[in-house]
Amino acid sequence: MNCFACQNETVQELGVAGIRPGSVTSDSWTCPLAAVIQLCPRCGHLQKHHDAATLEAIKEIYRTYAPHHLAQGNEQVVFPAGLPPRPRTWHTLEKCLPSLPASGRLLDIGCGNGAVLKSAGALLKGWELHGYDLHDKHRDEVMRLPGVASFTSGSLKKLPHREYDLVVLWHTLEHIAAPQGPLAELRDLLKPDGFLLVQVPDIERTPFDMAVIDHTSHFSRRTLEILCRQAGFEVAMDGTPWIHNCVTLLLRKASAPAPAPTSAPATAIASARAAFDWYNATVRLFDESTREGDFAIFGAGMAGIALLTQLARKPSLILDEDRQRAGSKLEGVTITPPDRAPANLKVILPFAPANAAGIASKVRAAVPMASTWEFIMPAADYLNH
Repeated sequence: MNCFACQNETVQELGVAGIRPGSVTSDSWTCPLAAVIQLCPRCGHLQKHHDAATLEAIKEIYRTYAPHHLAQGNEQVVFPAGLPPRPRTWHTLEKCLPSLPASGRLLDIGCGNGAVLKSAGALLKGWELHGYDLHDKHRDEVMRLPGVASFTSGSLKKLPHREYDLVVLWHTLEHIAAPQGPLAELRDLLKPDGFLLVQVPDIERTPFDMAVIDHTSHFSRRTLEILCRQAGFEVAMDGTPWIHNCVTLLLRKASAPAPAPTSAPATAIASARAAFDWYNATVRLFDESTREGDFAIFGAGMAGIALLTQLARKPSLILDEDRQRAGSKLEGVTITPPDRAPANLKVILPFAPANAAGIASKVRAAVPMASTWEFIMPAADYLNH
C-alpha cells in the first residue's frame, strides 16, 4: 500500500476508528462499516486503503449521494467571529478575492449540487462558471445557477475548455485514492497564472474525520502541502485559519514538482498516532458519560453523526446552531436549535478541546437554559501530550 501523500510504499495499519462497528458517510448518514486507519511512517499521513467490499459500498454511497440533505440541500454555514453566519464557500471565496483577477473562468471539480458555484456566481461577477462531477444527477440544478456555462460528467476530456483561471477542489481531494495523478492532471488545466483552491477537513483540528468512511485521506496542513508540492504546486495563500476545522490552500503552479520527502519530524509521526488514540479515547469517554440520564449531541456534522454509531444509548436530541437543519432527523433523533432544548441535559461536544470550550462558553452566554446543562467535552488535547 502506497501513502497517498508522499508515495511511501510501506504503510502501517493502526486499527479501527471507534469502539463499535460503524462510521458515517460524507453526505451525513450513519454507516455500519468499520473505518480502518493506516499511518505512513515516513510523512505521518493518516489514510484508509479500503477492501473490495468497502469500495463497493462506497460506490453505492456516491450513486445515491444527497449533499446537505439535513438542510434541505443548503450548504453548511460557518460562524466567523464578528460576522453573521454565512455559507462556508462564500466565506472562503471572499477571502481569496484579493488574489483573483477581475474576470476569468472557474471550474468546480466535484461540484455536487453547486455550493461553490452559487457563491461564485454572487462574488465573482463577470466570471464564466463550469461544473464537473462524476455523475449528472444534479446537472439541471447546477445549470440553472447564475453564471454557470456548462456541466460535465464522466471524463475530464469532455470539458468544454482546456484552460481555467481557477480550479476548485472543494471537499473532494480527501475522497480520491492516489490523488497525486489527478492533481497533476488539474495542473495542466490551469492557465500559467491560474490558481487551484483546495479545502479538506483538518485532521489535526477534527480527528473525528477518521470516522467518515468514504474519506480515504485525512490531511493535516503539512501532509496536504507535501502532496500538492509533488504534484507541481506551491502555496500562494494559506487559508487554514479561515474555517475552524478545515485546511484551505490557494495554490499556483510551481516551476517543477518537488521530490518526495525522505522523512518527517518524529513529532509529526507521534501526533498522527496520538490523533488516532485520542479519537478512540474520546469516543469511550462520551460512551461512559452517557450511560444514564437524558443527553444531547451538539452538532449535526460528521462527528455528531458518527457518535450515533458509537454510543450505547441514543441521545434525546441533536443540537445545532444552523437553523436550516431544525426538524430534520437522524436515526430517529430530531435536530433542534439550542434555544429550544430543555433543562438539565448532558450535552456532548464532539470537537477538539479548544473549540469545545469556546462553543460551550458561547452557548452559555446565548441560551439561558444552558446554565442547567452539563457539558461533556474531551478531557485533553492530543497535540499537547
